[in-house]
Amino acid sequence: MSDPVTLIDIIGKMSNPGISNDKQPLIVIDAGIATEDNLEMLRGKGYLYVCVSRSKPHKDYTTDTANAIIIKDKRDNEIKLKYMDTQDSKDRWVYVKSNNKTKKEDSMLCRSMDNFELEMSSVRSGISKKGGTKKAEKVWERIGRIKERNKSVHKYYDIKVEAKDGIALEVEYTKKELEAETKQNGEYYLVSDRKVRTIKYTKELVKYAHN
Repeated sequence: MSDPVTLIDIIGKMSNPGISNDKQPLIVIDAGIATEDNLEMLRGKGYLYVCVSRSKPHKDYTTDTANAIIIKDKRDNEIKLKYMDTQDSKDRWVYVKSNNKTKKEDSMLCRSMDNFELEMSSVRSGISKKGGTKKAEKVWERIGRIKERNKSVHKYYDIKVEAKDGIALEVEYTKKELEAETKQNGEYYLVSDRKVRTIKYTKELVKYAHN
């Protein structure tokens, strides 16, 4: 069973008559479960929710970060917040930029690149080893499987296989220069159907997201 389809069962248990609902519950869910179908289900059942959005408000949306609110988390890391003008949305959107998240994303990207290069190095050395993969066709098949396992990073490399008579002579993988828009930036969006628009509540939303 995939994660998103488990939410309705959990909500059903929360609706048990034995559970007190004196106050309107606020459901906190991660982006993996926050499908539009699940959010629509929560709206229909009268629940408030907050989640990290699975996408931007729409494809070409850009965020004006002027006059953003600056707060700090418990480790004194700065977090930039701003309510967004999304009048066509059913929800309240909050733009969040976290320098700490940028560092975390950069670290994850570096580890993924290291793993990709380690696997590509194995392909390169295999063409000169006894019993290694030497046929160009098979070499490309190996590279294809590596790219499949490393979907998030292989796009940052130019890969070439020099071959003669169907035999691979050299495997090259050159790291591209990352453009600014492709680098990790620590930005994400929170979505909530609670319409309160206060700095205090925004801080609470970010606490949920960072916990």
